[in-house]
Amino acid sequence: MTASEPPLLLNATKDLARFAAELKFEQIPAAVIEHLKLSILDSIGVCLHGVTLPWTRHVQALVEAEDARAEASIFGSGKKTSAANAVLVNSTAGHAFELDDIHKESIIHPGSLALPVALALAEAKGGASGRDLITAIVAGYEVGARVGNAATVQLLLDGFHPQGTSGAFVAAAAAARVLGLDPIQTLHCLGIVGSQAGGLMAANGLSGARRRAQFTRAGRPSHRLARQVEPGASRAPDDYFFISGAKPSSACSRPGMSHCSSMVWGGTYSAKSSASTSSRMVFTVSEISSTPISSRRCW
Repeated sequence: MTASEPPLLLNATKDLARFAAELKFEQIPAAVIEHLKLSILDSIGVCLHGVTLPWTRHVQALVEAEDARAEASIFGSGKKTSAANAVLVNSTAGHAFELDDIHKESIIHPGSLALPVALALAEAKGGASGRDLITAIVAGYEVGARVGNAATVQLLLDGFHPQGTSGAFVAAAAAARVLGLDPIQTLHCLGIVGSQAGGLMAANGLSGARRRAQFTRAGRPSHRLARQVEPGASRAPDDYFFISGAKPSSACSRPGMSHCSSMVWGGTYSAKSSASTSSRMVFTVSEISSTPISSRRCW
């Protein structure tokens, strides 16, 4: 690191892990909840069309051939498989024709990451309340967006695909919250998933980007390991940018991982629905919310 680059934020991963593990539904602003409900409906609709497309069908056929334990539903099929495999198919469906929501600053599509993970794990464990699902999905949006914010667009320009790299933290945080991991276990979950994340822009051909959602599966095995591992592997988002080669900019430095980058609850509230146009077109903050940024508080 040079003197011109912002310093590494101390305990950033611990802060993110604690936020995800301790987040309560009552702490989430009503406007954020209403916005997320629309995002969830939109994501479900996108998934239901996505499962009909050839590349999703290929993934589903692969999953069905494994004949895994039937514990979570494959959208639109009436079939069940393991939670990890259901996430693989459903997340592929969610990004299958690139009309899933997008968070502009972090360049991730959180709906096709958080929703399939939260639903599959909730179903596999015997159910969850609507409030718990919303809380888990918000945790995924917020954690993943902050990791992506700190990575900046340079991650993409350096050839890495944000959906498979920064997006893996969306899946991990949502999974950890659904399953009730404590802050230390969530910390390990983020550390483990950081070593599993990956994706190259060079592989976008042949539906590579659409299949990149497979990395959401990392959210589930990482939670299993997180319950058992010794301390360590726990600073992935802190060190993540050195591994990827991305250089945080002064405009969106590493502190953006734990503090408000452009607006409060920015990961959830500024994720733009695909209802009006494709994911490549993004609303500005002023088009999403009429509430002044100065009137909101940072978590």
